[in-house]
Amino acid sequence: MTTLRYIFRQIAKVLPKDDLAQGLIIPLIVLLPIFGFVQIFNSEHFNLNLEIFIGLYFVLTTWFFIDNSYGRDQHKKVLEGKRLKQLSNLGFVIENIGDYWGYKGYYKDFYFRIFYNWNTILINRNNFREICIMLYYSPPKLANDSVNIKLLNDLNKKYSNGLLTTKQFVIIFKMAHLEIHAPYRFFGSFNSIKKRIETALEIASNENLRPIQESEINKLINQDPLNYGPNITTFWETKGILDK
Repeated sequence: MTTLRYIFRQIAKVLPKDDLAQGLIIPLIVLLPIFGFVQIFNSEHFNLNLEIFIGLYFVLTTWFFIDNSYGRDQHKKVLEGKRLKQLSNLGFVIENIGDYWGYKGYYKDFYFRIFYNWNTILINRNNFREICIMLYYSPPKLANDSVNIKLLNDLNKKYSNGLLTTKQFVIIFKMAHLEIHAPYRFFGSFNSIKKRIETALEIASNENLRPIQESEINKLINQDPLNYGPNITTFWETKGILDK
C-alpha cells in the first residue's frame, strides 16, 4: 500500500482537487495500462482479464475512500493529541472553519496557522501525513504597490530542496505566507514541530519579512482564499472552492 499511496499522490497533483473525482479516476489511470499490457500477452482470456480489472478497480477505489475518510477524521483528532496539544503552551488556540481544523495564533510577533494534512506534498514515499506550518508576513511590494513576485520566486528557488538534499521538509513562499511542510510520523515528537516553527521564524528574520495582523490576513483570505488560506481540501470546501 505504501507504493500505491506514492503513485496515487503523484497522479493527484495533475488532477482536480476533488476527493470523489480523484478516487474514481486515479485507479483507472493506474490500472488501464496494466490491463492493456496483460491483454496484449493474454488476449485469449479477455473476459477473465476484464473481471480481474473490475475487481482490482473496486478494491483500489474502496481503499482510496477509506484512507481518505480516515485522514479527514484525523485532521481534527490529532489536534487534541499529546503532541500537537503542546502548541497551546506557545499561545496557539484551535481554530475551526467549517470542516477545517487547525491551530492559530501569534508567536514571537508573527501570526501562524498550523494544521495536519493527510494529503502531503512531501516526496518521501515513506511519509503520507504532514504538519503544515504557515507563517504569515506582510506581502513584499514593488513601488507600484503590486506584490513582488520576482522576490518570492527567488526565495522559492533559494530554499528549494536539491536532488541530493537530506532535508525532510519543504519550504514554499506564497504572496503573504511561507509554508513548511514537515512529516507527521507515528513516533514523532513535539520538539520536531517546534523546531520547524523556529525555522520559519529564522527564515523570516533572515529575509527581512515583516509581520502582519490577523485582521489583514482575513481580508486577504476573503479576497482570495486559494492563495492566502490554508493549503488543504477542507478549507477549500468551506470557502466554496471545491464541492464537498
